[in-house]
Amino acid sequence: MKHLPLFTMRKWICTLTFLLLFSLTCFGQATRGGLPVKKETEKDPSPLLEKIAQMPADTNKVNLLLKVSHIYWFARTLTNEAVDSVAYYAGQALQLSYVLGFTEGVNEAKFLQCKVVLERSQFKDALEIAGSTYGEEKVRLLLLIGERGVFNFPADSKEYKQALPLIGQAAAIAEKAGSDKWLNECSVLTAKYCFNRGDVAGGRRAFMDIIQRFHRYRDPGSEAHAWSQLGTWMPENNSTYSDIIHSHEMAVKYYRQANNLKEAGYSLRDLVIVRGNHEQIAQAEKDMLEMLRLFSLIHETLSMTTYYIVSDFYRFNGRYDKALSWGFAGLKAAGDDPDKQIKPYVALGNTYAALKRYDKAIQFYQIVLEYEANRSNPDKYMDGYKIANFMAAGGEPKKALRFLNEFLNKYPTNSLNNKELFASTYGYIYDLLGNQKLAEQNYLEMLRLDKAADQENGTNMNDRLTLTGGGALFIIGRYYTQHARYKEGKKYLDASLKDPQYFDRDQELETHSLLFKADSALGNYIPAIRHFARHKILNDSINGLAATQKISELNIKYEADKKSKDIKLLENKQKLQEVVIQRSNTIRNVMIAGVLVLLLVATLAILAFRSKQKINKKLEFQQEAINSQNIILQSLLYEKDGLLADKDGLLKEKDWLLREVHHRVKNNLQIIMSLLRAQAGFLNNTDAKEAIAESENRVNAIALIHQKLYNNAQIASINMPAYVSDLVNNLSSGLGAENIKFIQAVDPLNVDLSQAVPIGLILNEAITNAVKYAFDNEPGKIMISFKKGDHDRVNLVVKDNGRGLPEDFDAIMNKSLGMQMMNGLSRQLRGVFEISGREGVMVSVQFKLSSTLNNGSAIKPVFQNS
Repeated sequence: MKHLPLFTMRKWICTLTFLLLFSLTCFGQATRGGLPVKKETEKDPSPLLEKIAQMPADTNKVNLLLKVSHIYWFARTLTNEAVDSVAYYAGQALQLSYVLGFTEGVNEAKFLQCKVVLERSQFKDALEIAGSTYGEEKVRLLLLIGERGVFNFPADSKEYKQALPLIGQAAAIAEKAGSDKWLNECSVLTAKYCFNRGDVAGGRRAFMDIIQRFHRYRDPGSEAHAWSQLGTWMPENNSTYSDIIHSHEMAVKYYRQANNLKEAGYSLRDLVIVRGNHEQIAQAEKDMLEMLRLFSLIHETLSMTTYYIVSDFYRFNGRYDKALSWGFAGLKAAGDDPDKQIKPYVALGNTYAALKRYDKAIQFYQIVLEYEANRSNPDKYMDGYKIANFMAAGGEPKKALRFLNEFLNKYPTNSLNNKELFASTYGYIYDLLGNQKLAEQNYLEMLRLDKAADQENGTNMNDRLTLTGGGALFIIGRYYTQHARYKEGKKYLDASLKDPQYFDRDQELETHSLLFKADSALGNYIPAIRHFARHKILNDSINGLAATQKISELNIKYEADKKSKDIKLLENKQKLQEVVIQRSNTIRNVMIAGVLVLLLVATLAILAFRSKQKINKKLEFQQEAINSQNIILQSLLYEKDGLLADKDGLLKEKDWLLREVHHRVKNNLQIIMSLLRAQAGFLNNTDAKEAIAESENRVNAIALIHQKLYNNAQIASINMPAYVSDLVNNLSSGLGAENIKFIQAVDPLNVDLSQAVPIGLILNEAITNAVKYAFDNEPGKIMISFKKGDHDRVNLVVKDNGRGLPEDFDAIMNKSLGMQMMNGLSRQLRGVFEISGREGVMVSVQFKLSSTLNNGSAIKPVFQNS
């Protein structure tokens, strides 16, 4: 065998070593991730942390630590410390990855650390982290830093100016490493940088380089993705929307060629939004239906954004029944996830506003505002704008003005688009308040900002609510026409129809109505007739759906038709009087029965007391006889034992009699309940049946007390935890409250019979009212609390998390039977009765226990959930 010379061998070794080091330097640290943080399916990191604590130090542990970091990243808000948790667990993953030599773990951990320091605006620290990497991972971090500079810093800042050089540095490394993926990412970020500066042509050129590259490679899937990104990131205004539509159309075409129907569906969804914004309604609906067909074909679960887009599309076109249907379908699909609920809440808020149900619209948007403000989401400005407008339109302009002032003091804005929105809102509010000078000033300020706001939107790559163009022209035209300045109003209204982007059907309807009014006043009768005809066509197309809307709203769980039934009940005086009389008679009979029971119990107690006195006298006589007659000591002792035995027998007989009384009272009350049920069977009147059912529940509350008395060892008092639990179970099953959670916090107190009956009736009334009126068949919670305080004072509370009391509710003036009963029974307990309804309804009664059975012992409350 021929051997290589030693010099030649050394030369080969050096060459190989050099090539290895070169490859590690130039092509090392290949990375799989992108610029966004991966969103995990898990929401709670606790189970993963428990698993990590028991795992050996291997790559699986690194991956779980990184997964925990991902979860905490998406849990971060302005007020919590989730970002600190991301840094901590990413640091642990980094240390373990170094020990294991796990390059992929090192890359992802450094990426997360870079995200954290950028979140804290520590730009220099982010550059240091990027400097410790090489190859594709360095490209990734440089782009991450550059992206932060582009989107989170003003154009004159040092960070913004560094962005383009960082992108160029990343592109050079990616080209040297031969990474097409990261070269494309560099081009995408370059395009975003151009779009952000208002250089639409430069951004388009950067994307077209990517598109042409994929076209040469004959890669239709990647080409489609590039077209979709171009349509998504290109700022939308009057001059660019046709290019955006073309981009999404091309994305659909190439996704279909790649047989990627899912992404084709999402690109169709993008087309629906853009076409809808620019009055291409018919084609937008075709795109939407095709999108839904594709998703159904491939069994793609609809996202919350899809539910929102479909709902808002129908709302935009005046088809409010379908808008509500899709909004509530989205809310149902979101379940209990607050992150998913936001889009359906926005859709429902918009639709209810269009239906002039401003109270409902405000409720939904206040939830959205709280969520987005807590996460520093710029959409909070749209939320504040809409809430203020809904308040004003709902007849509360003063409240709207206070809200808007407080909102802008808390969240000032430099955006010209936002300033235009809020100027229009101030104009609307001052108009309603009768201050025409300030109203016109703000409307003119809105108009002055319009062109600059449109230019700003031309550099903004995010979707946003805007009035630019037709919206602003319509608003000021409406103002002038409403104040009989027809010539000025007509000028702006005509101009708004020439620039109809973002027009919804309500706005178009009102525009033609106003132009009919203006042209009629100015003597332009032929145009006036044309506007009248167009208004009638639009009005018929919207109001033709009225029946469907009513049917849809009847099925909405948030609508409580009980109020309309109560109004009809009040209008029918004769039926109301019959119900009141019947309820009064039932209560009177129950009270008489209760009084008789109490008298019987009192009589038995007196007899027992006298019996004890008689026995005591006999014992005293026997004691005297023992002291004076020691001779007959033994016989007297026998006699004493016999008397003691008689006493025990009498006490047992007394207990037996009391139990028998309670048993018979309970049986009699059950007979009354059976009679009530039998009577209800012969009635056709729903209200009468409901009244009898309520009376039956009240009698049952008393019967349950007597059942407890004859079943328990103590026959003179009621154990409250057991009684409340049984009462709640009976009411829950009787009222069909399976979707309501009952929370019981009841101290282990024994309550005297004289107080147990009114307590039971108060509990019956309060729980029944909460189940019937608080939740509108929605899930909810009812808490029953019975707590002992100082000086034997007890606080009885029944609280629900339902819709609360009406704003005009007056507990003192309310004449309902239930309220009178609770007031009367509270006075019987010599207690203080209170009811409030700010956040749900809370009924409370404070009184002093008459029994001393529970004094002197520490009390641990009994909690039960049902």
